Amino acid sequence: MIRRLFSGILILAVGSVFVGFLCSGCAETPVSVISHIQKDSLATRYEPSGFFGGYKSEKTAEDTYRVSFAYNFYTSDAEAKGYLLYRCAEITMQNNMNYFVVQRRKNYLVPCKIEYVIQIMQDKPVVSEGVYDAQEVSQELRDWVYK
Repeated sequence: MIRRLFSGILILAVGSVFVGFLCSGCAETPVSVISHIQKDSLATRYEPSGFFGGYKSEKTAEDTYRVSFAYNFYTSDAEAKGYLLYRCAEITMQNNMNYFVVQRRKNYLVPCKIEYVIQIMQDKPVVSEGVYDAQEVSQELRDWVYK
């Protein structure tokens, strides 16, 4: 009886998405069905830190912030870095500044998290490494972040 039940219709729940498929005579497996669900729906989104990840920022000095982005394994390192740079640009502009310099970078494997320590400033600094124009970063990433 139980074996017969599993050869019929199986409903797989992923979050609030329900996917139904026939097990008997079907080439699809639960893993392949999950892979058909858009990865974007499972990836960490750009939002304040919560149960599923997100950004967090802490002011450590007058012009210095510790900014991090925690993410799941459906989110690539490149996506997480993009979200983190966007958050750094937001902080810079919220403080009426134009530039930020990444002074320190740190990657954590468990949990998946990237952390930057940034210094925000009005004028472009002489150093060239790790300097970002907040307006440019915001304009380049805004559509991608809010896709």
